[in-house]
Amino acid sequence: DNMLFNGPFELKDWTGTNKKWTYVKNDSYWDKDKVKLKQINVQVVQDSGTGLNLYNTDKVDRTVLSADYAAQNKNNKDYVTVNDSSTFYIKFNQKRNGKDTVFANKNIRKAIALAIDKQSYTDTVLKNGSKPANNLVPEGFTFDPSNKEDYTKESGPHLEYDVKEAQKAWKAGLKELGVSEITVEFTSDDTENARKS
Repeated sequence: DNMLFNGPFELKDWTGTNKKWTYVKNDSYWDKDKVKLKQINVQVVQDSGTGLNLYNTDKVDRTVLSADYAAQNKNNKDYVTVNDSSTFYIKFNQKRNGKDTVFANKNIRKAIALAIDKQSYTDTVLKNGSKPANNLVPEGFTFDPSNKEDYTKESGPHLEYDVKEAQKAWKAGLKELGVSEITVEFTSDDTENARKS
C-alpha cells in the first residue's frame, strides 16, 4: 500500500507477479521539467519471436532480440545494439544440505571458469551483441574518478579462457578431492538464451 519514489517515474499497476505494469511521471521529482515522457507501458515478453512480431505490428516500441533473431535483423534500419550493465555468470553451490559439494574446491571452480570460451559463447550462442566479460563489472560502466580509467582496464582481466590452466586446475582439484571424475547438475533460468546454453 505504501511505496517511496525518488526517481522521475512512479510504478503503477504492479501486483508483484504480473507481466504488465506502468511507469508514470513523478510530479514530485526534483527535476520533473526535464522529464518529457508522461508514461511508459512495460510488457514482459519471454519469447524473442513474439517480441519481434509485436514490434513489427507496432504493438511495442522496443524489444530485445536473442541469437537467431538478432542475427537475422542486424541489417534492419531499426536494429540497435545497446550496452547494458548486466553481467551473467555461473554460481557454484559450495554447500548442499549443510555438506560441502565438489565446488567447495577452489581448483574445480577455477578449472570450469577457465574452460569457458566466452568469446565463442557470445559469438555462436548468444549472437545478440553481447560481449565476453572477464570481470563482474561490465566494460564502460564505471570509471576511476582520479584518472577516468575504465574500471575493467584498471582491475585487469580475471579468469580468461585458458585450456591448459583449466586442465591443470582440474587435475589438482580432482587430486585434492581424491576422485577421478565428478558429476554435476547445471540449472539455469528459463530464458531463450539460457535454454540454448
